[in-house]
This record gives sequence, structure tokens and C-alpha cells, in this order.
Amino acid sequence: MRYFAILAVSLALGACSSAPQVTIQPPVVVTPAAEPAAAVPSDPLAQLRAFTLADLTAASADAKAQTPPDITASQCYDFLAKNLPTLPSFAPGQTVGAVMAFQKLRDLQNGVTSQNGFLKSLNLACAPLVIDTQTVINKLALIGAGSAATAGAATPLLAPLLAAP
Repeated sequence: MRYFAILAVSLALGACSSAPQVTIQPPVVVTPAAEPAAAVPSDPLAQLRAFTLADLTAASADAKAQTPPDITASQCYDFLAKNLPTLPSFAPGQTVGAVMAFQKLRDLQNGVTSQNGFLKSLNLACAPLVIDTQTVINKLALIGAGSAATAGAATPLLAPLLAAP
């Protein structure tokens, strides 16, 4: 048995010595071309607002491109894209202290909660989209809860809920 183990080890090591030699090349160092330093964002909130407007515009275009068009979503996205620039914000370079931030929050609240304010219009434009999303989440939760409670036996019975409009 001992001779057999020595023979197996010597054959295994002999196979390694007959394998082709692999040489590893030294790593190549690539230096990037000198690029001008990126400009420091002057107003990050303005950049976030611009990004959000572009995102809302793209989402609205996608909703309108569906067959049939998703009017529920597109009316909400269009409303937000139209009204986002009208919300109060800080002027670039303005010194913002605790009192100024408090006043801007009051300005926002007064504009949002007035009789014809942003919040009432937002509710009219986006409530259908929120309710649609909430309905889908509730259906999925009901199917998951039924499947978990019955160890999967109720899944075929609850599946028609997803097909219902």
C-alpha cells in the first residue's frame, strides 16, 4: 500500500513537470491622458433639479409611447415637470442659516397648502397613479399572504386577482 501511494504521488508530480511552462508577463502600466479637472458643481441643488426635470420628461415620454398610452402616469409626470421649477429654492451663493431655512420651509408649506396651492393640484394630478400602484402592491401582498398561510395551496385560487383590472 505504501508503494502504491509513493507511485501515485510521483506520477502526479511527474505530470506537473511535463506541463508546458507558463510565463507571466509583468503588468503594463497605462497612464491616462491628462484631462482638465472637473469643475466643482456651483449649485448641486440646481443640478439635482435639472436631473429630476429630465427624468420626469423621459418618464412622461415613455408613458405616452405605450400602447395604449398610460395617461394616468403621464399626467402626473407632466404636472410635476411643469411645477417643479416653481417651488421656492435658495438663490446660488446665498448664505443660509437656520432662520432662513425655517422661512423657506414656511414659504413652501404656505404655497403647498393654500386653497389653490401645489398640494391640491398634485392630489388631482397624481392620486390615480398612487392608487394604481397601491392596488398592485395590495394584490401582490394578498397573494403572498394567501400562499404563505396555505403553504401554496391557495395560489391557484388567488391568481385571478392579478388578471383583474
